Amino acid sequence: MKKGISLAVIVIVVAIAIGLTLGHKKTITEPATPSPATSASKPSVATSETAVSIKDFAFSPQSVSVKKGTAVTWTNNDSAAHTVTFDDTALSSASSGNLAKGATFSHTFDTAGTFKYHCAYHANMIATVVVTD
Repeated sequence: MKKGISLAVIVIVVAIAIGLTLGHKKTITEPATPSPATSASKPSVATSETAVSIKDFAFSPQSVSVKKGTAVTWTNNDSAAHTVTFDDTALSSASSGNLAKGATFSHTFDTAGTFKYHCAYHANMIATVVVTD
């Protein structure tokens, strides 16, 4: 009897978790213009727009270097939902929220500096945008 109750509790917890995940999807769809793929070890450089792919639970490239005024567009090419959540509290309102598969999010960087970000769902997903004058 205890085994049946334990299994029922697990099924209910999983169902609730799936329901919460599906109930909080906020898809942001803005047009994205991909830039050429770059190596994660070298930052890509752009002057007006650059792209970051979210795939295999990673941001690629992991670091991008852009000039002030450049838009960075993230595209979720993964099967799981992800976020682009800035560590800098001044940019917290610019964070993406939930990005479902295929969704994009863009942010234009108007201030020079180094901006770290992560996925709120997956702590190992971290990356950086370096903005120069």
